[in-house]
Amino acid sequence: MGALIRAFDWGSTALGPVSEWPQSLRTAVGVLLSTRHPMFIWWGPDLVQFYNDAYRRSLGPDRHPNALGQGGRACWAEIWPLIGPEIEAVMGGGEATWHEDRLVPITRGDRVEDVYWSYSYSPILDDDGDVGGVLVTVQETTKRVLTERRARILQELAANELEAESEQEVIAIAISTLEAESGEVGFALLYVHDPAMGVYRLADSAGLAAGHPAGPPTLDHSGAGVWPVPPATSDQLPVVVEDLITTVGSIRREGWPEAIREALMVPMARSGGDAGLNGWLIVGVNPRLRVDEEYRRFFSQIAREITHALHNVHAVEQERRGRQAAEVAAAERDAERLQLARVFELSPTFLTVLRGPDHVVELSNAAYHRLIGVREILGKPVRSALPEVEGQGFFELLDRVYRTGEPFVGNELAIQVERAPAEGLETRYVNFVYQPMRGADGAVTGILASGTDVTDFVQSREAAERLAGERDIERRQLLTVLEQAPLAIVLADAPSGRITFANPRVWKIFGRADVSTPPGVPGEHWRGVHPDGLAIEPEEWPLSRAIRLGETVANETVLIETPGGQRAELVINAAPVRDAQGNIIAGVAMFWDVTAERRTERQLRDAERLQSVGTLAGGVAHEVNNQMTTVLGFGEFILRALGPEHPQAADLRVVLTAADRTARITNQLLTFSRKQMTQPRVVDLRALTLGLRPVLQQLLGTDKDLVIEAGRDTCSVAADPTQVEQVLINLVANARDATETGGRVTIGFEDVELTDSDMQGHDFPITPGSYVLLTVSDTGHGMDAPTLARVFEPFFTTKNVGEGTGLGLSMVYGIVKRHGGHVWAESAPGRGTVLKLYWPSARQGAGSSGEISGGGWELPRPPGSRRASILVVEDERSVRELARRILKEEGYQVLAAEDGQDALRVLSESGEKPSLVLTDVLMPRMNGRQLSETLRELYPGVPILFMSGDIGENVVWRQLMADGAPFVRKPFTPAQLLKGVSGVLR
Repeated sequence: MGALIRAFDWGSTALGPVSEWPQSLRTAVGVLLSTRHPMFIWWGPDLVQFYNDAYRRSLGPDRHPNALGQGGRACWAEIWPLIGPEIEAVMGGGEATWHEDRLVPITRGDRVEDVYWSYSYSPILDDDGDVGGVLVTVQETTKRVLTERRARILQELAANELEAESEQEVIAIAISTLEAESGEVGFALLYVHDPAMGVYRLADSAGLAAGHPAGPPTLDHSGAGVWPVPPATSDQLPVVVEDLITTVGSIRREGWPEAIREALMVPMARSGGDAGLNGWLIVGVNPRLRVDEEYRRFFSQIAREITHALHNVHAVEQERRGRQAAEVAAAERDAERLQLARVFELSPTFLTVLRGPDHVVELSNAAYHRLIGVREILGKPVRSALPEVEGQGFFELLDRVYRTGEPFVGNELAIQVERAPAEGLETRYVNFVYQPMRGADGAVTGILASGTDVTDFVQSREAAERLAGERDIERRQLLTVLEQAPLAIVLADAPSGRITFANPRVWKIFGRADVSTPPGVPGEHWRGVHPDGLAIEPEEWPLSRAIRLGETVANETVLIETPGGQRAELVINAAPVRDAQGNIIAGVAMFWDVTAERRTERQLRDAERLQSVGTLAGGVAHEVNNQMTTVLGFGEFILRALGPEHPQAADLRVVLTAADRTARITNQLLTFSRKQMTQPRVVDLRALTLGLRPVLQQLLGTDKDLVIEAGRDTCSVAADPTQVEQVLINLVANARDATETGGRVTIGFEDVELTDSDMQGHDFPITPGSYVLLTVSDTGHGMDAPTLARVFEPFFTTKNVGEGTGLGLSMVYGIVKRHGGHVWAESAPGRGTVLKLYWPSARQGAGSSGEISGGGWELPRPPGSRRASILVVEDERSVRELARRILKEEGYQVLAAEDGQDALRVLSESGEKPSLVLTDVLMPRMNGRQLSETLRELYPGVPILFMSGDIGENVVWRQLMADGAPFVRKPFTPAQLLKGVSGVLR
């Protein structure tokens, strides 16, 4: 600038040639040219302009060099209303002015730019002592102001993102932070990658109305649309999109004089070096800012912070799914926080000018004195001005810069200064630059020291790091407790009801495999009913009531259907969470899945009920069998005596038929009570059914179809064939009665493997394993739910009086349960009925039946003879007389006794050893087993044949009869009794 000033035609200005200038002007211009600090002079009424090289960089190419010698009012016409009054005041003898970081927009190139300045207007006295001009000491602070502002934005964004717990919160915080900054962003769009669709989906926006053409819902790589998306690479650089006014129309943010002309598309690269992008951040650029490298870097940092925050919340969500990478994710978050701390290395600027090799303090500003304290330093060498700094290395740095002419930059260096007298040394931290100042000949004449006191920042950063570490530990501890709790726990925000946390037991209850996001507002994805069957509305969920109404809910039962179609019964507690003022800020709910407990309770109740009914059935059967023995036995005697042609023979046969039916009903009662004997062996269930087909078809009738599905499975079971036939006959008979003419009954077979998951949600009291599923289905009228619930109860029937006993399905139930299987009925009105019978497969092992039969026992017996003597012991007189008569008519010698003690008396009086003892089991004073034990001591080897209205298994279980002893069950016919007796004597 010295050369330009010397070469300028000053005669063309109001100042005239240099030779005519006053000495004061020459001195001022000399000072201006000798300093490297930006300076500017207005001189004379026309405010003719001078400036040095340091100031020239702030003018821009459109003002330099034209501004030299130009009048101030013409040169600065666009800002004269802002600065003119102050300049005129100083020229008029007013005091000097000072502004720090003042926004003074100026035209540079093709636009008006927002430019920030720290400057002073000081009067320059002419040779007569009047104000001849204005000295402007100025520093353009645009870069620092923007840097500090952007650092603050980054700091706020980082701090706020630390609180985010979901992707939605991260995005909302980022958009709201950008929206609040009117100086940087005209509008903001945030697109995230949707891998399923292969596009970038608009997640949130600010500054644009819904549906605005500048904010399409998706972006792709087709190249079409407003925003040209380049190929997705991890090293993608920001893209500037120009001429927005043409493509999307005028977009003008409130308070901005000009419409937005360009936008910046900033890629959000994935963390961890993964290829591809997480999304795009698109911002409308302030028309008074240029998209330079700093601008790109700033928004790249914004994008990185958003990416880091997204990565962090994704890591937390992965931790909720039980992954073991939580510590690694936390370490990555901490590393990102430490990296973010580098942007805090910015602060207000201090300034001092040191002259000569002794570094004499020539100029210093208020910020410098805030650093070193209030003291007289002007005109003093810096070593004298700041004696306490000796030995800290700063003076040596000044000497080196002065000697070499190379600037020095220091960041966060500690300096100990005495900021107040007698208070000792205080450690401060500074970022600073030592910049050499040169004279016209290029030699170093001084040093400009500028910098920032960053002590508060350094100390705050250290405290924040400690606090962040403590908070991270506390949060991890709480998360561990919640996730390991034995209850399902859900936390929701208030008043939105949005779920912010759900531990793994919640996902187990609701059957979700993907837990990357919370399950939404209660009721939005949850479906449930009250115990009375009414659906639960979203606002009726206990958690919703706790949030909306402040209600505390205890032990409320809810029934849900899991995604797998299974019913679950939950007990829920819920309560509101309040702040210090009592406002509801959240809600918490705890779930217990009591499905298994309630199912066990129901099974226990059913088992107790059926056991009581079975006990009653067994007792009734015992008494009835005694009476039916008498009726059937003496009835046959009478029928034999009358002869088949007797007029009363037909009537007697009706009586015997009724008695036989009563006996069969008794057998069914015993079957239901699971007291009937079984003789299990390996049976091909399909072959047995096919062999029984003629009987079943005849039973079904010609007006209905019988379908037996052959299939290919083995279908081998361990079962009593006779009882299996009973089951099939009863099931087909029931299906026949429920099916109209033209209907169909289908019997199917299938080998199945039952697992724990198969039986979950069903009342299956059987163990997992191999089973043969026998299915009998019909096309009949079906049953409603109340009827279906009672279908296996004894004596329950929907038929008219006299048409059924209500024992058919009870018998089926008893037989199948006795074989270790289970029966399951499915039906609905108008949709027919399906009976599913699970028989243990022979592959699973038949086990021991535990039943007793008369055959197969080798007992020492005397030679069989019609002259054999038999002792009959029976407390029921009519049965005793019947047995005595049957045996006597067959030629046996018969003795009779009414109980065990009476039998011992009779034998003692007779003095004979009987050939056989036929004894009842249940008798007063001495029962059958006690009698048999006594007789074997008195008469070793004597055969004993037991009889009872109960069945073998029950009396063995009650220890009334030896396991495997010969046995005749009441009611018996004469032929049956004689067969049993001869079988023992043989």
